[in-house]
Amino acid sequence: SQLQPVFTEQIGVEESLREARRQQDAIRLASIQRAKHNVFVYAWNMDHEPPCVVEFQDGYVWPNFIITPDVIADADLLNNFDTPKYLYLYRISLGTWTKIKPGHVIAVDTHHHIFLRSPNVKECEGMEKLLAASTKSATSHFRLNLQAERADVKMRL
Repeated sequence: SQLQPVFTEQIGVEESLREARRQQDAIRLASIQRAKHNVFVYAWNMDHEPPCVVEFQDGYVWPNFIITPDVIADADLLNNFDTPKYLYLYRISLGTWTKIKPGHVIAVDTHHHIFLRSPNVKECEGMEKLLAASTKSATSHFRLNLQAERADVKMRL
């Protein structure tokens, strides 16, 4: 027994609707994941100048962020239109600048902040303020750090 053309057409229509829905869901889920994984790069290329701030949502495979030549160019850290041989990365856990080469891999979490500077920069304008804001946002948690949450609410009022 064969199905009549009306039924096979209906099955084809239903299948195409399911496929369109599946593609929309895949795009929605990918967008949700991208929105969760932002990396903020603060880069100083001159003394006593504010940093160039770049936010990345793509161009890397989470949780590993690679300091590629494209990242260096986006952060305005090119040296005479060439990728520098090395940069300095501020390690919050160490409290100091470390020398890195392009291609360096940084393990990041959600809404991670990366501080970079050119080798010729000695004074990073606004570094303390940005560093305090980045560590505060990383440690502020409603259940785990209630005291910081209260202080944050008081400051906003």
